[in-house]
Amino acid sequence: MSDGYFIDFTDVIMGMGALEAPAAPPEPAPPEAVAVLYEPPALPQDSFQAPVIDLRQPAELSYGDLPWQATEPAPQAYAAPEPVTYAPEPAPQAYVPPDPAPPAAALPEPAAPVPAPPIDTGAHPDLDRIADPSLRGEIAAALASPDARTAETAATLLQQLANPDDHIDQAFNHTCVAATTQKILAETNPAGYFHLGMSLMQTGSGAVRSGQVASVNPENAAWIAANGGDAETRMNMVMQAALSELGNGGSTFDAARDASFDGEGRLTGHGLHYQEALDLNSAVLGLNTLDGSWFSARLADRDGPGADPTNPGEAGSLLADFVGQGGAGLMVPMQTSEGSHMVMLQGVDLGAGTVSILDGYGKKREMSLAEFLPRFLQGRSGGDDMGTDGTAATVRQATRTR
Repeated sequence: MSDGYFIDFTDVIMGMGALEAPAAPPEPAPPEAVAVLYEPPALPQDSFQAPVIDLRQPAELSYGDLPWQATEPAPQAYAAPEPVTYAPEPAPQAYVPPDPAPPAAALPEPAAPVPAPPIDTGAHPDLDRIADPSLRGEIAAALASPDARTAETAATLLQQLANPDDHIDQAFNHTCVAATTQKILAETNPAGYFHLGMSLMQTGSGAVRSGQVASVNPENAAWIAANGGDAETRMNMVMQAALSELGNGGSTFDAARDASFDGEGRLTGHGLHYQEALDLNSAVLGLNTLDGSWFSARLADRDGPGADPTNPGEAGSLLADFVGQGGAGLMVPMQTSEGSHMVMLQGVDLGAGTVSILDGYGKKREMSLAEFLPRFLQGRSGGDDMGTDGTAATVRQATRTR
């Protein structure tokens, strides 16, 4: 208050009414819930469980609070290892050389070879004609066998080997291929011939060059024994019956009827067909085979399409070349008055204009080129029924491995 100016607050205060007590401060709002970022799943009591940290009340965890601390063993005081005592090494020994080996005993001198006893050829002079000493000894032993059949078979085979021209003959009307094969085998492989003949007569079967087995069936063996005549004829029959059956493509050769039949009893042929003859030659001999049609084609290749395969002057030199390449000879078909036969062409003499053949009866003979060439070109292999279908022989040369 100053200068008489006075403010009375009474009215003011009275007009405002009684003063109220100050209001209590409002209650603070409860804190908002804080989300738990990770809640591990419940685990079995014996499983390891990481500690859960409540983010609302962070806890100060020390290393010692971690659960794996309890699994670590308490540190142990260091203990020094016990000292190891080593045994002293033995002192080195002076080298003592071994005792020298005693001298080896002297080897005895080898005994002088004992010569084989001489073979008495007095009773069998044909033994002197057997060049192979091993085969000669085999034959001599068989000749001396106490078994009469073995001795007789060996004597027959010795005769045939010593002189095949006189003792090997065609035994049936339609076995020219087998007879020719038999004779060539005796001349080119005497040991193979002797072994085959002995085996056929003793057991009824025997192996040939290819490993195949030639055999005489019981019916043929009985018929030959009853109708064969002397030992030489029986041997030829047995050989040719076995070789025919080997080559006839699975049919059975009937010696009594001189023909081959299938399992149903149907006739399959007299003698051997061309391919069957080639197969037999391959199995037993391994000789090259020359076909007339193939020969004509090769002559035309050499001399031109107009070359005449029946002209000795043109065809003779080519034929001689083939025979020279064939070694022991060539198997060729040849037409005769009795039909077609398989023969062995053994040589060509261009100077004399002749050929040497071993015919279907097992006989050697000379023939002029002028006579031989047409028969060769017309020939087929086998017996009477060969080529009845009217077809020409296959154009080829079947080369057989030796």
